[in-house]
Amino acid sequence: LKRPEPSIPTTPSKPMIPSISTTTNPNNLINSTPTRTNGSETPLSEYCFPVRWESIGDEIVSQGNYRSFTVDDDFNVYVINAGRQSLEKWSFSNKLIQRYFDGNFGDTALFYHSLSQSLYFCYTWEEDSGIYRLDGNHSKPVNVLNNTMSGIGQYRIESKCDGLYVNSGGDIFVLFRSRSHVIEWTVNNPTGILVADGYGSDSTTGGTGSLNALTVNEIDNTIYLMDQIGPRILKFTNSSTTGTVIFDGTTKKEIFSDVQSTSNYDWALIADKTGNIILATTEKISLLTSDGKFNVTILKDYRTREEKTISNYLLEEMTFDRLGNLYIFDAGRGVLKFNRTFTTCTNTNS
Repeated sequence: LKRPEPSIPTTPSKPMIPSISTTTNPNNLINSTPTRTNGSETPLSEYCFPVRWESIGDEIVSQGNYRSFTVDDDFNVYVINAGRQSLEKWSFSNKLIQRYFDGNFGDTALFYHSLSQSLYFCYTWEEDSGIYRLDGNHSKPVNVLNNTMSGIGQYRIESKCDGLYVNSGGDIFVLFRSRSHVIEWTVNNPTGILVADGYGSDSTTGGTGSLNALTVNEIDNTIYLMDQIGPRILKFTNSSTTGTVIFDGTTKKEIFSDVQSTSNYDWALIADKTGNIILATTEKISLLTSDGKFNVTILKDYRTREEKTISNYLLEEMTFDRLGNLYIFDAGRGVLKFNRTFTTCTNTNS
């Protein structure tokens, strides 16, 4: 089944809206009005991309039992506090701004959609699982999809989303690890489409039921998933729900001689706007081309400004901010930010 082309965003139908409880931190509260950086921090154009970052990171969120995170265009960090079962918003200066759904927010993937200035997440409300977005005014979450909508079809929204991506057209991709598949919902269409099947197999994949990371290359809507064992990176194109292995750490011994091939959930995967892939393992962070043929280490033995060198990583997620700075979630240390130091731009006339 061929996937549809990226959709053009339109106004969604009127959603069901759950209640939302918020609290603020009176001691560390700062002005949450969006502020832009000075003119020297010009956002990267679509033809420029970072290829090098500092090895010394800043702690943005450093204490607590945290899970998924994402970064908005004003460099605020949204993170799930598993201990409090809440969604929290932190400033780039390590101050808690606001807490949402206090005591009533589960473990789910988060995704910040820059074009709509909205935070997307999965949420279960009165036993109905759905996909919601929290817009910039932070008033109420908007229900984008739920299982009671007419036409939802055979692919239901599970209580836990293990990977979440919203493309520039507003189409939503969700990885459900329990099903080992990715479902796409196009704008204003509640019927999900199977776009990646971990149990499908060909001569290169052999099938897998242990997918643990999702990213999408918006240039052509190609989906990349990471296998729990390897690490292996699977590529899914518009024409097939069966993936092709483009990188296998168990066979690239000359590149990954320092990476132990083991079953591990503490790995992360993202793609930049040019289609390059950033892969984090327990030993290092690497940049790969989309065909998996070129690989370079971009971070190894990093440290925070307060600590000595960190050689044992528990990396679970990564993301970029709008300037190309790299953020990682280290389960043992929280959210760390690494400033970009070098950017490459393509020649638009070539």
